Amino acid sequence: MWRETCGYAALTRRSLRLGHDPLRRRPDRLEGLFALGLLILLVVMVPVAVWLGNAAGDQQSALAEQQARDHRQVTATTVEDATSRSVASDAVPVSIDTAPAKWVVDDRTHRDDVPVDPGATAGTEVTIWVDADGNLASAPVTATAAATAGVMVGLFTWTSTALVGATGFLAARAMLDRRRRRQWSADIRAFLGSATSH
Repeated sequence: MWRETCGYAALTRRSLRLGHDPLRRRPDRLEGLFALGLLILLVVMVPVAVWLGNAAGDQQSALAEQQARDHRQVTATTVEDATSRSVASDAVPVSIDTAPAKWVVDDRTHRDDVPVDPGATAGTEVTIWVDADGNLASAPVTATAAATAGVMVGLFTWTSTALVGATGFLAARAMLDRRRRRQWSADIRAFLGSATSH
């Protein structure tokens, strides 16, 4: 694999050289330009992906700081027994147990369905996260999750660009290969025709 890659790189470098070469045809030069364009795209996308990853990480960090200020844990008390319901998680059904519960925040009583352990009965105390208004909320985003989100955005950006660029290059190369085969066939027929005429 490494030898094939090095050989193709050397061939592409020769295709881009200036000057007359009877063995280098227009499709060869075009393929070399497409390969060079793909390489430039991949190099240029590195700082772009890093910038987008940093921006996403900063956004998630700001969200984590806001949630750390606004979210807090309180104790809720279930008012009914737990029931199971199915939700789709990555196209796989997952069973979650919930129960209606109530809790008090700033002298105001709130009610909502909260996640509980299977078989939980009415009167069970559950620790939940609430927002600044006392409504049920998810756990705050952690600093690790924020950093991971930034890395994933950067990797996804570069990888998706590389896949699209490589797909376009392979499609262009297949088209050029068809042109080369037609040209070679025409040249062979012309050569055989000239050889038989002598």
